[in-house]
Amino acid sequence: MHYSSSMFKKCHILPSIFVFFCVMLFFLNKDAYLLIPPILAIGLAFITRNVLFSLFMGMLSGALISVGSWSISGAFRAFLRVADHYMVGALSDSNHAGLILFTMTIGGMIAILTQSGGLTKLLEKMIVYANNAVRTQLLMVFTGIAVFFDDYANTIIVGNLYRPLADRFQISREKFSFIVDATAAPVASLSIVSTWIAYELGLIATAVEKLGIEENAYSLFIHSLSHRYYAIFLLVFIFLTILMKKEWGVMWRAEHRARTTGQVNRPDSKPMMSKDVSEWEKNMKHNGTAMMGFLPIFVLLVVVLVGFWISGKQALIDQGVFSDQTKILDIFGAADPVIVLTWGALIATVLAMIMTISKKVFTFDECFDVWLEGVKSMVLPVVILVFAWGLSAVMDELQSGQVLGQMLSSVVSIEFLPALIFILSFMMAFATGTSWGTMAILFPLALPLAHTVMIAQGVPQETFLQILYASIGSILTGAIFGDHISPISDTTIMSSIWSGIDHMDHVQSQMPYALFVGGVSIFLGYVPAGFGVASWITIPLGVLFMAGFLHFKGTSTAEL
Repeated sequence: MHYSSSMFKKCHILPSIFVFFCVMLFFLNKDAYLLIPPILAIGLAFITRNVLFSLFMGMLSGALISVGSWSISGAFRAFLRVADHYMVGALSDSNHAGLILFTMTIGGMIAILTQSGGLTKLLEKMIVYANNAVRTQLLMVFTGIAVFFDDYANTIIVGNLYRPLADRFQISREKFSFIVDATAAPVASLSIVSTWIAYELGLIATAVEKLGIEENAYSLFIHSLSHRYYAIFLLVFIFLTILMKKEWGVMWRAEHRARTTGQVNRPDSKPMMSKDVSEWEKNMKHNGTAMMGFLPIFVLLVVVLVGFWISGKQALIDQGVFSDQTKILDIFGAADPVIVLTWGALIATVLAMIMTISKKVFTFDECFDVWLEGVKSMVLPVVILVFAWGLSAVMDELQSGQVLGQMLSSVVSIEFLPALIFILSFMMAFATGTSWGTMAILFPLALPLAHTVMIAQGVPQETFLQILYASIGSILTGAIFGDHISPISDTTIMSSIWSGIDHMDHVQSQMPYALFVGGVSIFLGYVPAGFGVASWITIPLGVLFMAGFLHFKGTSTAEL
């Protein structure tokens, strides 16, 4: 079948441009060789479609640079360094260990909910409201927006809850995973109560304090929300594709395959779950109830919300800064998301076990066997996450992100500053696979740059603040843009895991949409913002352009 080999050709354009761009940098900067690990990992991921191999080669190249010897003995030391330094380091990190525990525990819980028949009964109840593909997709988006407090929790809840329903209406896994991914980080970053808020406020506060800017970090954060063009446009774009029943490019071909052949996954693809839900359903019990499917997921959501409050409050108490005047966004922002998610996973899993055993759906031994099946299904995703964290450690050690940032920030124009920062943020997040890491690098780099240029050119105070707001928004949302389509991003990997799709199918199918929305963000968002055009003008213009593009260039899925 030639479909799988031809459908992604155009999606190689961005990696090719990225690699070419970075190769050119080698001739312009003596430190450009420090970009070899991310370039190699990203390039090989698109060429071989083998994420593990690509991540490993990225780590190995970084280890060779770190060792500083290209001899046989140096290569051997570099090979060992990958295992005993980067991978062991990734596993020894408490946050990473907690996320691994959480991922495997949730995998076991979902196996219990599926094989007990609980999820199937729940879907039978939901089908009353989501009785076609359009309503199902809308329900996915609204649920993703409702789980606004954390991007990891979003991918897990939306992915697991709607995957069987999406399959029932023959929605391709490519479109499903795009919705899951696009309503995760963009929603969490726009929320004023989330696990992102404290981190973002902390970076803003540190940067502006050093510049002597009097406006407080929270005020700057709020003013930057209207300049989060990529996040805003992406959410609107999802609604447009669903309501207009229009798709184009790779996504349309995926939808055409799913609707006409019933193959929600590409033939010969390798979904991230080693044992898919469809296989679990072969041994599914028929005496489960809808409550068995609903209550553990609902409890997971409640425990996470309450956990954010408890964890955040305790953290502020330990710091000696908690008082009756403390805002809820400060409490949520101070929480440890990995610990809280692990609490939720364990409590929800125990509840699922108690319900299925007490109702005699499973015996005690059967329940644990089913749970272990689910845990085993998460082995491949966990290994990929460990490799991704190892590569991130390599780039931290080599300071690859800082090198890329210094290269791209050398050409500055005041009017195009927000657009330039957005592109810089995108490139850095795409190369490093981390939006938070990109933010941490760019705030101390880009804001002083913006401040210096604007002061030097005598920009009026009002214009200065508008460009500052747009620059902050461009850093925060540009990082999400790059992270969104990076094959080495942990959040992108998580979306592939819980959507049950081949990781590179997910990356390559959502890439054209993300690039389109990113382009709209640049030309109808950040460029006009640099010339002083207000966001209440640019946002409607961007929405109209996207709707017009879909109308004239999109292909209808209504008849499929």
